[in-house]
Amino acid sequence: MLLKSYLDGGNQADSTRYDVLSLASVTGEPDQWRAFEADWASNLAAHHAHWLHTTDALALKDPFTEAKGWNKVKVDAFISDCVGVIERHLIIPNFDNPKKPASPGLFPHVVSVALSDFVKARNVNPDVPNTAEEVCAVQSIFLVLERGRALGTHFYRLIFDPR
Repeated sequence: MLLKSYLDGGNQADSTRYDVLSLASVTGEPDQWRAFEADWASNLAAHHAHWLHTTDALALKDPFTEAKGWNKVKVDAFISDCVGVIERHLIIPNFDNPKKPASPGLFPHVVSVALSDFVKARNVNPDVPNTAEEVCAVQSIFLVLERGRALGTHFYRLIFDPR
């Protein structure tokens, strides 16, 4: 079995500019990704969008400009429909009976590091990892591997967003 994970970071490990560094991951089996990607592509086509970059959409920045037909109402509808696609494809835990398996779906998680706490810990303890990025990466990959172990996965494909 193959497990594919997309990892995408937020902010930079610069405690003078940011409070938190985060690394998000979404993990799933190939058939779960195919279903999600088809639904996502249909949603993009329905809204005449090539992608969603939420920050640009909310700020009405290119390509989500008024000159290209976008406005707050259209952006809100687009983002809402994107959230709907995501909701339809995520794993749903069985809170009523935790011993029963969850419904299958993509498994998301986020690892965050409070940067001021990391800097304090690093200054006091040389055994703390060298960078906050390292903490996020190691912990995220650990969670992906744990998910794979639970599913009996033998192969992993990890895709890091280069931006």
